[in-house]
Amino acid sequence: MPRGAFAEGIAKRTLLVALDGQDQILGYLLYRVVNGVASIAHLCVSSASRGSGIGTTLVDEIKRLTIHLDGIRLKCRRDFPAHRQWPKWGFIGN
Repeated sequence: MPRGAFAEGIAKRTLLVALDGQDQILGYLLYRVVNGVASIAHLCVSSASRGSGIGTTLVDEIKRLTIHLDGIRLKCRRDFPAHRQWPKWGFIGN
């Protein structure tokens, strides 16, 4: 992730963060909007929080926030475990 990407996400309001009751970060989703399409740049859920629905909550939130756009795109390496999760969230692979 390039230096400054998180600061830019905060400034542009394109960084979604899931916190627990003590304000500890459980996960985050960073995206950008280009030519009317949202593009997920990074989705990360802490290893302790995986399987708890944090990823689903973050993906549902980006869908809600970008409903006015022409869609959401992403790329995920096929050798990453998360690759299997995207179809469960309604994303279609090429």
